[in-house]
Formats: sequence, structure tokens, C-alpha cells
Amino acid sequence: MVCGVARRERCVKVPLRQAEQALRLLRARNLVAKGLRARRVGDYLLIPLACSSSDAVTLLREHLVSAEVCEELFEETMLGKTFKDYLKGKIPGELLESIPSSYDIIGDIAIIQLPEEALRYGDVVAEAIMRVAKNVKSVYAAGPVEGKYRVRKLIHLGGERRTETVHKEYGVLIRVDVGKTYYNPSLSEEHRRVASLVSEGEDVADLFCGVGPFTLHIITTRRARVFAVDVNPYAIKCLIESLELNSRKIKGKAVPVMGDVRDFLAVVAPVSFDRVIMNLPHAAVSFIGEVLSKVKPAGYLHVYTVARSAGEAREAVMNAVPNDSKVVILDATRVLDYAPRKFIYRVDVQVR
Repeated sequence: MVCGVARRERCVKVPLRQAEQALRLLRARNLVAKGLRARRVGDYLLIPLACSSSDAVTLLREHLVSAEVCEELFEETMLGKTFKDYLKGKIPGELLESIPSSYDIIGDIAIIQLPEEALRYGDVVAEAIMRVAKNVKSVYAAGPVEGKYRVRKLIHLGGERRTETVHKEYGVLIRVDVGKTYYNPSLSEEHRRVASLVSEGEDVADLFCGVGPFTLHIITTRRARVFAVDVNPYAIKCLIESLELNSRKIKGKAVPVMGDVRDFLAVVAPVSFDRVIMNLPHAAVSFIGEVLSKVKPAGYLHVYTVARSAGEAREAVMNAVPNDSKVVILDATRVLDYAPRKFIYRVDVQVR
């Protein structure tokens, strides 16, 4: 549990029956101290002041509100402040500047890219984040990518020691194990946007699906069938649990497939899919040749790739298309910042 910091401040004491009126009057004149929480004491409310007590008392008494001047301890709140505001004075200034101002929240778990030299202040950082983001119960620092499934190693900073959570995107519940699977909450709008392109009755392949956000958005909004394929068994387990969580709103059908994408493509009949999603930015283009034969005429590919520009993204996709294949690139959309002067693009391709 994260406790607030107490600060002694001038205040007015008003009867509870007049508290709402008093707060409204004082706030209208900007006379209430910001960042401090009003306190109830018996049948009275203590309101911290941002002005001289005489101004506040005069105003209240003009409106027949009973008020007494006092000085009490008040709990600081983080309303209107960032977690870095809370860290001021607790972490050396130069080190504080190296700590990013943002972090990801997945369900009730926060993940921050913390510099190695700041890890010794991890518990303080975790406390600050949990003060600002009241729903956060666990805080981790993102370590290096490792293992067969290329998942980031996490360093526990504070809160509960668990990695499983349920994240919500546009009402869709997504089970995520942040320690064993990859999931990026910044792509929520992208998941929704691609799902909106799917028509009723389509057969879709969601390759490298991870925990299945594309799949879940599609089947909860369309009567479509989606084959969700990933080599990570923990990701497929999360997807299966998400299907149960969303059972009441599912319109289509998901077929989770745990296995290598190339093995899946090898056993799938030609012209099987109306649409294929390929969200593996560093390697998706290398699968285009194998995927194209599985797409129906006039079907679509959504290929994600890392590039410096839309033109470079288009070129990377076209260079991977076999000479005997007829396709047209419809668009190249910048989806996410990846690194300095590098971005993740979605290249939309239609088979002719």
C-alpha cells in the first residue's frame, strides 16, 4: 500500500453540511491548495488553503458558511502531477533526468525502461508510479530481450510479484503474461483499425499472433474465422483464456494454432485466406513468398516492417514479392516509432 506524504498547511474548518458549498466557493476563486487532500474530522471538513486564511473566511462568511481558521497536516495527492514530480528530492537530479517520463501500463502492471544506474532506486520509482496510476499493482523494469520467444526479461521494482494480468482494449479483454509473452499496449488503435477492414465471412490468418489482440478484435466485431498462429505456447494459452473472457461478445470463430508459421503454411491449402496479418516487423517480409500462394484472388496482406520512410517500407515489401506474383501496394501507414529515425509501418498489399 502506498501512503501519502503529510504536509502542515493553513486551513478552514467548516461543518460537513456546508462542505460542498464551501468547496465550490473556494475553488471558484482558486483559494484551495492544490495537491493536498481535504480531511474529514468528526462533523467537520478541513480544507487546505492556497491564500491567506482571512480571504477565505471572509468569502465563506459572506455566503453564511460557518468557518474557523486552523492549521493541520494534510496528505499530498498526485492530482495533476507526474510520477517524476514525486521523485524530486528522492533521486539525484542528474539521474532523475535520465529516467523516462512515460511507461507502459498493461492491465494493472506497469513496465518502465529504467536506466541500469537507476535500478537501485527501483522501489522509489515503483512507489511513485503506483501513487500516480492508482490501478497499478505491480511495477517492473524492462530488461534485455532473451530466450526462444524473444521476450524481455523483467526486473521487479515494487508491488505484487506477478506477471499475469488482464488488459482491456475497446472493451476487449486480453489475458497477458508480461513475463512470457510480447504485448504492446500502444498498438491498441492499430488492432482496432485492422479489424475494421475485415468483412463478414472472411477467412483470416493472424500469423505471429502473440496473445491474439488482432484476432480478438476481429472475432468480437465480425462473423469471420481467424487462424491465430504463434510458436509461443504461453501466448496461445493466453489467447485461449481470452476467448473464454470474451465469450459473450464473440461473433466469429478463432482457431488457435501453436506452432511454427512455416510449418502452418506448409500444410495449408492454396488460396485459403481472404486476408493475412503479418505482425513481425523484423522478419515478416521474408515470409511473403510463402504466404502469397495461400491468399485468395483480390485478398489482402498486412505486412509490418521497420523502415525510415513509407517509400522504404513499400520497397522492402515489393523486393520480397516473387517475380511471378501479381500484387499492388495500396498504402504504407506509419504505425509506431521504433528508434531514432526508424518506424514501424503497415504495408497493405492486395493480390491481383
